[in-house]
Amino acid sequence: MIKTILSDLAYVLIFPQNKSYHDELNALYQKVGSKNDFLFGEYFAINQSLFDYYNSLKSKYEIVMYTSGTLQNAKDVKHKVLETFSKVYSAAELGISKKDPNSYVFIAGKLKRNPSEILFIDDTLNNIEAAQKAGLETIRFQSNEALFREVKSRL
Repeated sequence: MIKTILSDLAYVLIFPQNKSYHDELNALYQKVGSKNDFLFGEYFAINQSLFDYYNSLKSKYEIVMYTSGTLQNAKDVKHKVLETFSKVYSAAELGISKKDPNSYVFIAGKLKRNPSEILFIDDTLNNIEAAQKAGLETIRFQSNEALFREVKSRL
C-alpha cells in the first residue's frame, strides 16, 4: 500500500518558459539566477495544478520531493515547496545519483518506509528504472492529465 508520494521537481513541477529548451533546469537556474534583473517567471513556469493536486493528497499521503539539484531553493518557488512537501531530498546535496537504485533505498530508509510503500514520479526514464530496481512503484510524468489518472488508479 502506498504511503508516500516521492516527486521530482524539474520537468514535473517546473518547466522552462522556452519550450525549445530541453537541458537541465538546475543548470539554467545557475546560469540566469544570479543576474541582477533575473525574474523567475521569465525563464520558468510553475505547474500550479500539480502543486494543488499534491496538496490535496497531503491528508492521506506523505508528500516528499527527491530532486537532482537546488532549483527548489529559488526564492520564487521555495515557499511552494515548503508548503507542499514534508521533506526535500536533493541528490546533489546528498552526493548521490538518481540514476543509482541505492539512492532510492537510502531515501526509503530516511523516510522509514519499505520501498514498495513509495510511489515515485519523475520525467526521466533512467531515474524511473533505478527506482523500479529499488522496489518503488513508479510513474513517468508526461502530462498532468495522464498523471492524475495514473495516480488515481494506484492509490
